[in-house]
Amino acid sequence: MSGRFRSFSFVDRITRCSGRHIEGQYTVPASASRFPASLMAEAVGQLAAWAAMAESDELPNAVLGA
Repeated sequence: MSGRFRSFSFVDRITRCSGRHIEGQYTVPASASRFPASLMAEAVGQLAAWAAMAESDELPNAVLGA
């Protein structure tokens, strides 16, 4: 391993963010034969992190598409 950090995201796009409510979209690759529940849970966690950052004004509105 080269020591470089590689991130992954299961959120392609945040479609709605207002207060504590957030919705997002992710397109499962066509080559994937299944999408495990553990990865769905990770996607929910990622959305929760985005919502927390938005709630604390840590994100510029451009990131949220607002």
